[in-house]
Amino acid sequence: MACHAHGREVVRNAIVAGCATIEHGSYVDEEGLRLMLEMGTAWVPTYTSVVGFLLPHDDYNSSASFQRGSHLLHYLQKGFRRALELGVTILTATDTQYGPNTNVRVYREMTHFVEMGMTPLQALQSATIRSAEVYGIRDRTGAIEVGLEADLVSVDGNPVEDIYATHEPMFVMSNGRIVFHRTVDPDHYIPRRVGVTGFGTGGPRP
Repeated sequence: MACHAHGREVVRNAIVAGCATIEHGSYVDEEGLRLMLEMGTAWVPTYTSVVGFLLPHDDYNSSASFQRGSHLLHYLQKGFRRALELGVTILTATDTQYGPNTNVRVYREMTHFVEMGMTPLQALQSATIRSAEVYGIRDRTGAIEVGLEADLVSVDGNPVEDIYATHEPMFVMSNGRIVFHRTVDPDHYIPRRVGVTGFGTGGPRP
């Protein structure tokens, strides 16, 4: 069971009640983090969604969210770093139904996690194997293993060394089917449509 919670007391109550994950947990304190560790509760901070509070055109942007955004981010950063020190399980998530407005949040969340102290490997695991373990689907997905769902992403570089490599996908396989592929020459990336529509044209390599 997941619990949408922001305030300190609500977070603590949700953990004691047996929630498997805390979504947001913006104002979680030391007691709450230690309870998470004791109870095996995972934290899903949805940090990138709160960053969106301060960005024009984000699907969360409004005058109210803009007013609260900086305050929330300060406490999320503080809580995140302490949770990392304690060894609390931290997961990546999009916060809302995955779609056009949220399809960049996974890699941005991993990047923010690294900027706040995770290693790139830890950040990648927060979006893959750790999430699969917490949600009880480790036997179906979360790792590159024989018999698991064949959802694969290839990126331009080694994300274990540089998490920003996840910002440049080169190849995507979903349910065993190639849905996106790029060929590369020294000067340009050239997107090639494979089985789906909607991809743009090639542009100069950054």
